[in-house]
Amino acid sequence: MDDPTRVPTARAVLVYALGRWQTAAVVFLACLGIAATILLLPGNLLLVLAWLLLGISGVVGIVVLTFRDPDAMAEALRPPRALTQLRTPALREAVRRAEAYQTALRRAVATITRPELRASLELITARFGDAPALVLALGQTIERFQSDPLIQADLARLRGEQRRGQLSPAEQEHLENLEQLAAMVREAQAKIEAMLAQLGSSYAEVQTISAAGEIRGGRIEQALAEVADRAQELRQLSAALEEVYAARP
Repeated sequence: MDDPTRVPTARAVLVYALGRWQTAAVVFLACLGIAATILLLPGNLLLVLAWLLLGISGVVGIVVLTFRDPDAMAEALRPPRALTQLRTPALREAVRRAEAYQTALRRAVATITRPELRASLELITARFGDAPALVLALGQTIERFQSDPLIQADLARLRGEQRRGQLSPAEQEHLENLEQLAAMVREAQAKIEAMLAQLGSSYAEVQTISAAGEIRGGRIEQALAEVADRAQELRQLSAALEEVYAARP
């Protein structure tokens, strides 16, 4: 089965490569050469074609180098950060840790000398390239829930009335919806921590492989696959949270 995350990842890296200053410089020089040829040597189509091919080759070369450079890949896949929008220090730190682990993992995989081993691990790590963005999105949803005065006031009031046995059927349904949302927020916090722990374990495994030069019993492939699974769980939970939050009265 094709991995749906590979196409968006490749597209992000391609857009980043085309937007690099080196790409702009190559295009500028090629255009300058073509313009100079047309002005100074009119009719010399071969030279114009040579400048055009030179520009295309340069751009293709930069794209290829970008895909092979782990630092450039990390920068290309870095989602827009809005850490200033996260007020909770723990959630800010979670995003930073996810980003640090992701970058360190890519760099560690890139240092593996066996091509087939490196290629295998690169395929797996590409599946969770949006881990920091997922953590950031969930963090913003968690804080929106925690700081929503209406939700918090309703929870406190309805819980009190429930203890006193004074809830109407409509209020009971409203409380159940709010408790479902609160439970999902707690689950999101737990899954963020679980994913960070798995990222750390995977990084340690990759470092061990880099030193030993081999995969021991498929442990790293399993570890990285678990990270990818946790990333998928975060995506699903984030979508479910948004759906429940949007459906609240």
